Amino acid sequence: MSFRPIVTLTTALTTALTTALTTLTVVASLTSPATAGTASCFKIQDSDGWANLRRTSNNSILGKLYNGTTFVSAYTTDDSRILGGLGNNSLKVAISRTRLVDMSACDGRYWTVSDRDGYANLRSTPGGNVSGRVETGTGVMILDKSGEWTRILTPDNRLGYIHSSRLYRD
Repeated sequence: MSFRPIVTLTTALTTALTTALTTLTVVASLTSPATAGTASCFKIQDSDGWANLRRTSNNSILGKLYNGTTFVSAYTTDDSRILGGLGNNSLKVAISRTRLVDMSACDGRYWTVSDRDGYANLRSTPGGNVSGRVETGTGVMILDKSGEWTRILTPDNRLGYIHSSRLYRD
């Protein structure tokens, strides 16, 4: 499937949107079937000041997304928006804690990993233990920043921190 963009997008965002729009697999572990829609930009907005970020496979809480955090989603279940694409490790946030915003609000949310070693270490906390690697050239979704560290979501739905110096915008 190919599409002709209406606006100019960064390479990483185009890749992420293409993946989200062409992924048709529905994971059996989802509590309710995911429905594909148009990729849209959403913002966390809740009276608590945050929304829980959960794994779709077991509903475990992985962390929080704070008010004002924007993300792109093209999939929903009965009660959740799926971040990124579908898969066993998909991440979700409650629909009731989000609101639709103009797509331009998500501009700048997609950056690319760049490290002369060919990969950047993915860490569980800022400066914490290494939980994996993200290859140079991989487009990632920026969730938030904490000092010199950036919290990211990879295309294969891994969540963690990368040193901000290892990320660039197309």
